[in-house]
Amino acid sequence: MVNKIIQENVIGTYSNKDTLKYYEKVGLWISEKILFKKYFKKRNVKFLDMGCGGGRTTIPLVKMGFNVFAFDITPAMVKLTKKNLEKSGLKAKVEIGDAINIRYNSNSFDYILFSFNGIEAIPGRNNRLKTLQEIYRVLKPKGIFIFTTNTQKYFKGRRKLFFLKEALKYYFSKLFRLNNKYSRINDFEYGDCFLNFKPAMFMHFSKPERVKKDLEKIGFNLIFSEFRDIIEKRKTPNLRKDYFYVCEKK
Repeated sequence: MVNKIIQENVIGTYSNKDTLKYYEKVGLWISEKILFKKYFKKRNVKFLDMGCGGGRTTIPLVKMGFNVFAFDITPAMVKLTKKNLEKSGLKAKVEIGDAINIRYNSNSFDYILFSFNGIEAIPGRNNRLKTLQEIYRVLKPKGIFIFTTNTQKYFKGRRKLFFLKEALKYYFSKLFRLNNKYSRINDFEYGDCFLNFKPAMFMHFSKPERVKKDLEKIGFNLIFSEFRDIIEKRKTPNLRKDYFYVCEKK
């Protein structure tokens, strides 16, 4: 069961005016352009853009010729996507939706995207696993699913203390029954944290090996996985926390 308070935190954070202003930007990452060109080859097929935000990926996907369906759990983001589509003179089916319970029939989509580490904003490993199962369900056989996660591998050496500090804050809050953002997590997992935004943003940093085991367990064939900055061939790596997975439904 989803922790409703954490879910409300995520919706509240993404409804913040500064966050909305940031998400007004439209455009694909270099790494996304590379992977989309390689793996999303068919056009005029059904494409599900999950966690669409302000339409950063939705609009380019429509321009590429896909029949795009998009959803986000944050009403303000859905409104912003529709606004950006209208400004661009483009059309897509955009609505409020929950990744844990996708409101589409099985075997509906040729391609699915869950970009910008959106799956890591879902609290609880079981809920993230349920999301992957739902994606597998609505994806057509041989369909392609691409998503990104934050990764703990970004934190090396002293940076690893960050997660230990987050865990200590959680257990301290529970022990002394403090009413703060950490005490609102029912089941803390190593990798859970609140990023320093206003309001503080819940986020999970995963272990790629665990994500890969989950994908295999569900039935996905993992075609490709790599860090964003390596895909983009950056001379000065600074985005190693963004990790791509390209999966095919068997």
